[in-house]
Amino acid sequence: MEARVVRVAVIAGGWLLLALSPVASAPPVTGGQTVSVKWAIELPADRRHDPELPEALIRSDGGMFVCLGDEGLCAISPQGKLEWRVKGRSKASYLRTGGFYALRGKHLLAVAVTGQVEWDLEVGGRLLGRLTQGADDTVYVATADKCVYAVSPAGAVIWRATIGAAVSDWDVGAGGLIYVLGADNKLYAITAQGQVKWITRLRGKYPGSVVEVREGTVYAVSGWDFPATRHAYVEAVSPDGGVRWTRDMGCLDRVVAVRSDGSVLVGCSEGSFYCLSPDGEIKWKIPAEGRGEGWWGQPVTAADGTMYLPGRNRLYAVTSAGEVKWERDFGGASPSAFTSAWRETFRNRSERSKRDVPGTPTPLIGPDGTVYVCAGHRVCALTPSGELKWKIETAEETETPLIGADGMLYVCAYNTVYALTIDGREKWHLCPQEREWVRVLHTAADGTVYLRSWTGRGVWIGSIDAGDMAQAGEKAEEQGRRGPGATTTPEAPGQGR
Repeated sequence: MEARVVRVAVIAGGWLLLALSPVASAPPVTGGQTVSVKWAIELPADRRHDPELPEALIRSDGGMFVCLGDEGLCAISPQGKLEWRVKGRSKASYLRTGGFYALRGKHLLAVAVTGQVEWDLEVGGRLLGRLTQGADDTVYVATADKCVYAVSPAGAVIWRATIGAAVSDWDVGAGGLIYVLGADNKLYAITAQGQVKWITRLRGKYPGSVVEVREGTVYAVSGWDFPATRHAYVEAVSPDGGVRWTRDMGCLDRVVAVRSDGSVLVGCSEGSFYCLSPDGEIKWKIPAEGRGEGWWGQPVTAADGTMYLPGRNRLYAVTSAGEVKWERDFGGASPSAFTSAWRETFRNRSERSKRDVPGTPTPLIGPDGTVYVCAGHRVCALTPSGELKWKIETAEETETPLIGADGMLYVCAYNTVYALTIDGREKWHLCPQEREWVRVLHTAADGTVYLRSWTGRGVWIGSIDAGDMAQAGEKAEEQGRRGPGATTTPEAPGQGR
């Protein structure tokens, strides 16, 4: 019996939230189970088309708080009803004790879990769309009039500091120091009292970002020919403001990580990957070797220290010393989560074939060491030695996998979510009609799976109803009319080397 797809009716406009609930069921049906919708709700979409939004925080009673970006913050009851909504920019990282923060124009808001605005602080300029918090819960925000504010959890301004240019980026360091990168490409260190301690000019002509602050050292990126970045610099600035080292990385793609030992992992768009030592020297390098441009994703490290590094079309297994244990080619893959989300805002999906734009496989390490990779129109399971255990072909481009609280492997492929067993068998898949960018937000031990999608108008969240064998049998005949499922290829000889 083949798995079938359940289509969900579309609610026009806004974000659409769906909930599907678990029920008692018979033993699993070969190839798939039934699912049903518990509730649906429509909410407005983030105007910036951020692919990571909305974000949901699941409450203990089964309800949730939903952060909608520019469209504010709301609470949804366990029955799918809107409890309250507060306007203002919000993200899940804007948590505070007993509630959330939100940004609205010149106003910083403190919102309780009941939806009540506890305090509303107006500052001198329009707030930039970001908020950070220090170890003592002090809130730091920046404004369009070149100012940085420190605000207490009670809503009082602790200090205001003005720098010599518009604020480009900032981060919080140890001891209350705030590191601010200005549009003049100068790095400003501001003390816990709001005084500018030092100013350091970075090498590039245009500002980039503060990558990370680790043990007092600030790692920053600046570009000479930004955004083309033909001369992009990675720089390390010491706690006293001196530049410890500067490295011209040429066509920098991104700094993917600063490791605990102070080494820096850097991916370049011409295809090479570097590990810089704490002194800025090249510790090791994975050369391009004619592989083409490189889009580098976030590396994942296994318990044995092996780093699984996603590059364009390839996944590398690399030791801490930079030795490539094996690599697997996913040639012809279309963009995955690392590249495609922002591209879809500007590019018609129908214009792209499966093979015209390579992508970045995104790894997930299972409890037994199995490496799960989504790359293009496929999901693969690899052994720690790089051998292929199984793969699944999907009709759409796959995104980062997730292992749920129920032990299932969840994979999203554009407008479809697949629930797979760890040995690659499809249990069910769900395809909301006319919806795009389906994501799994959360899985619960009781079988509830919360989902959301984005169409430029809406999102949905859901939980899965296992159903019984009779329901699955009645619906299986409709598979052909309701859309393609996933095709599993069993274990085959590996291509790792």
